[in-house]
This record gives sequence, C-alpha cells and structure tokens, in this order.
Amino acid sequence: MGRELSSNLQLTYMPVAVTLLTDNQRPPEGISRIGHNMSHCQMVDKARRDGSQFYSLIDDQQCKNGAAVMGMGHMPPEFASGKEHYDEGHYRTIELARDTIQQCPRLEANSTEAILYAPLSEANFIPDVVIILDIPEKAMQVSQSLLYNVGGSIDANFAGILSLCADGVVKPYKSGNISISLGCVGSRNCGNIAKDEMIIGIPMEKLQYIVDGARRMFSYSS
Repeated sequence: MGRELSSNLQLTYMPVAVTLLTDNQRPPEGISRIGHNMSHCQMVDKARRDGSQFYSLIDDQQCKNGAAVMGMGHMPPEFASGKEHYDEGHYRTIELARDTIQQCPRLEANSTEAILYAPLSEANFIPDVVIILDIPEKAMQVSQSLLYNVGGSIDANFAGILSLCADGVVKPYKSGNISISLGCVGSRNCGNIAKDEMIIGIPMEKLQYIVDGARRMFSYSS
C-alpha cells in the first residue's frame, strides 16, 4: 500500500507508519531502538528521508511535551499550565494558552511504552497511524481519495501547536478519521517540514479506502 499510494499520488517522500505500544507489547524482531535523543518530529522526518525503521522509548524522546500527548509520561507542568507558550509570546494571556493546550487531543499518561516508526512500504508491523508530509495538493488528493469511497467531508481542526504528535498521531488514532494540520513552530524547526508542506494523519482503518481511491482517481498521473 505504501508503494502504490506513493506512486499514484507522486508523493515527495514515503508515508511514515507509526504504532504505539503498551507496556505488555514488544517491538517486532529486527527493529532496533533508535539509540539517541530526538524529538518525535525528528523521528518522523528520519523515517521518511532515509528509510529508517526503529522504535523509541520515553528516554529517547527529546520533546517531552509531544511524548506526553502520545501517552509517554506526564506533561511537563510549565507546558500544561500554558506558561511555556505564554512566555514565548504565542498567546495574549496564560489562560488562553492553558485552555488551548487542554483542548488538544492526548492519550492517558503512561499508556504508551514505545513508539514504532518506519516508511510504510518497509514496515514489518501494522501501523496505528500513517503520516504524510507533503504539499497542499497532496493533502487534497488524499482527502479526495478517501471521500471517493466514503463520501462526506473532511473536518480540519488544529491549533498550530503539537502538530505532528497531537494532530498527526493522537487525533486520527482516537477519532478514526484523517487529520490535516498546518504544522507548528516546533515541527517546522525540528522536523524539517518545508514551508509548502502540510501534515496528514491517517488512521489504519481508513488507509485502504485512500489507496483504492487514489488508484481509481490519480493513477493516470503517475
């Protein structure tokens, strides 16, 4: 599915498979721990650019804010209170910052033990979520490919923070619907998301619909 989707939509990079493991699950054989400290944004970028397949534990996650919303540990108090974003000048009041963060989707603290990353075409595990980073035209085509089979419309909801973790992983994981986000300062600075790229998070249960729709609608352009 990864190769077919990438070919039919002419994606810049391979979609990235992400799976969240609980404490009673273990990474598949052949997948090594990343072994050094990086943010979730950087791990997604590493998987899409150089084809790496690996897993991370909480000690490997440099950005504890992003790790926490994905269920790794507790959210740092300064971030949860809104102080961090308020001090950086992103909100007029600390209360607005706090309320925005509280509305972001998150998983229960300590519910995730490890996170698997791989290019979709190379993954030897079934992903929970597939992330595509590409230009707006590709986000449009992914949306149209899904709606070809299910109809309706796409509800894009984002706050410009926690974009590759909350928007890209947690939202599709919890809702079962695709998520489209414009990114955030952290993901663009740390995750090498280009100025013309958007984030598309796809839950596994919708992936086959998108692959089938892309084949029927866009394969002529490949």
